[in-house]
Amino acid sequence: MWSAWFGGYSAPSDYATTEMPDWINITATSLCLLFILPFIAYLIVLPGVREKRIATTLVFAFILLEGGSLAASLYYPSWTVGSQGIVSPFRAHKRERVYSILGVNVGLQNLNVSMSIVDVIVRDPSDMSELIGTKHNEKFDMSSVSSMHESLMDAYEHGLPFPMLAVLEYFSLNQDAFDWGRHYRQAGHYAHAAICLSLSLWIISVLFLLFLPHFFCLATLGSGVSQCLPSPLLSPFQLASLLSVIIYLIMSPSSSIHLIRRVGWTQNRSRDDLRMVLST
Repeated sequence: MWSAWFGGYSAPSDYATTEMPDWINITATSLCLLFILPFIAYLIVLPGVREKRIATTLVFAFILLEGGSLAASLYYPSWTVGSQGIVSPFRAHKRERVYSILGVNVGLQNLNVSMSIVDVIVRDPSDMSELIGTKHNEKFDMSSVSSMHESLMDAYEHGLPFPMLAVLEYFSLNQDAFDWGRHYRQAGHYAHAAICLSLSLWIISVLFLLFLPHFFCLATLGSGVSQCLPSPLLSPFQLASLLSVIIYLIMSPSSSIHLIRRVGWTQNRSRDDLRMVLST
């Protein structure tokens, strides 16, 4: 009946208030705890070790640190991050202009966009709602070819703020110079594959340590070498073997550093650069 009378969709006004997540990534933290608990158990039984306590402790700590780092890097949400205060419209068909902090976090398979309104520069006379202090945080999947377009359609349906929609539109386009989303997806795909291979070889090295200790060094070396996979998008004049994070760094688009400026103007009309964070 609502659609028949007003021709609209009432879903945006039906969503309940949700709490903002903490700055700690729950998935990555949980994976790290899975590797910390065995180390605590090892410290409990350490007094029973009679010989080579220091060497055994160092080897065990190295194994857990390597495995925990590889597992956590798969779900690390901030391989590329950017944050800047901008002045932009907030909603469609409104004359208001808000000053907000817009943040973009790009992971291997996900895109997270956050927005926090600090002040209202121009207020719409027909709207008396309080916007100061409003916070938005959305996570979008970018693991497949069509996932960004599907996320954009869902964002249109749910009615996200204009700056967040603009960021999602730039990442969902794949035409001419607007191919940042494709480059980030490819970079995340190859880096994710390299880390998964390294993690599988790490599991083999642990099994070798338990049953065939004389092959442990070779398996550990393979776990490290697996992070030196060649990138098919690199120039043939470049080195064929690079670390997985270097693959991600090179395959990520350099033109995306102007993304936040295109979403809105900063207060002093300055440009903010997306900075690269190497997580492994």
